[in-house]
Amino acid sequence: MAAHPDNQSVQSFEEKLASFEKEIADKKIKFPPDIFEYVKDHFLALQRISREGRMPTEKEMEFMEHVRMWLSLDEVDREKFTNIDAMLNNSDFQEATKRDISVSQYVACVGIANHLGYSDASRFSQLFQFPGGGRIVSGKIDGITIANYTRPLPESWEVNEHLSIIASLLDKLPKNLKVGGYFSLNDCPTLKIIPDNFSVGGELSLTKCPSLSKIGTGLVVKKDGHIHDCEALETIGERSRWGGNVGIFNCTSLKKFPSDFKVAGSLSVEKCPGFSEIPDNVNGPYFAPSIFLFDCSSLVKLPSSLITSTLDLRECTSLKNLPAHLEVDTLNIHGCDSLEDLPDDVIIKQNLLLSNNPPKKVADWVEKLLNEGKIKGKIKYL
Repeated sequence: MAAHPDNQSVQSFEEKLASFEKEIADKKIKFPPDIFEYVKDHFLALQRISREGRMPTEKEMEFMEHVRMWLSLDEVDREKFTNIDAMLNNSDFQEATKRDISVSQYVACVGIANHLGYSDASRFSQLFQFPGGGRIVSGKIDGITIANYTRPLPESWEVNEHLSIIASLLDKLPKNLKVGGYFSLNDCPTLKIIPDNFSVGGELSLTKCPSLSKIGTGLVVKKDGHIHDCEALETIGERSRWGGNVGIFNCTSLKKFPSDFKVAGSLSVEKCPGFSEIPDNVNGPYFAPSIFLFDCSSLVKLPSSLITSTLDLRECTSLKNLPAHLEVDTLNIHGCDSLEDLPDDVIIKQNLLLSNNPPKKVADWVEKLLNEGKIKGKIKYL
């Protein structure tokens, strides 16, 4: 909520509010009793906000959009989709969900239900699941969250802002799906592939997708990427571009990155026991502001040319060599007891972290760097 909104923002809100009020008046909408009282109170609150010259909260704006979309339903369907008990227990709902409804209508139903306090998890599972077999059809929407959805998503579907898919039985994503903001897939047990040339305008989060084995070529993620608990993931396709930080956690089948893998922010690979290699980059030195490779017990190869400020290799027990010409602020080699090829031209500007009783070869290497003034900061034994 903006404490002192500019005149243009206030005017825009007042115009939306006036349009919303006129739409209700022109259509002479008759709300069901429980919804009418809620809408009336909320609408009066929005009018007060406008008079006070402040912007509404995100939740208040969301409410207005939900009601606007709800108005797009015809009167019969509106009653079916807003009487939640009837939806879940009455045959009318079963009939209504046998046919397609638009994305906006679906969001409206869920949004109104949510505002009215129908938050019981089991009820929402049924509501989202469309027990009559209906499906979401093509459309354009600002944002939507889908749970327990079992039908294929529309082939052409544009989501301007966020798209969250939870606990849904999807084998694949549509090739022409466009997501302008945050995209999340959580607990989708049957999803196997992210299609080629997929683009996400915000963050990408893939969590608990145990059958996901491949991320296609040409993936573009404008902000951060999070890939957690995708145990079958083996391949991240070539030409992938990540505009922020990338975090990969507990992806036990992932073995290496493509040779042109590129991130703009920090790179973190954690608890991926099959991960063995970051290959040399075909475009020159491998660069990331920070690199964290924690508990990757099979890691044996790093790029021969590496530029980073922080290199954290904790518990990479199979790693045998460090890149030549390495110059970092912080280097963590705690638990890297297999290191053998240790270049003499490493420069550590701030911190070196290593095991309390490092192997003799590592201890001798550290002493040599100290004597040559190549460790300029502190040494910490863990």
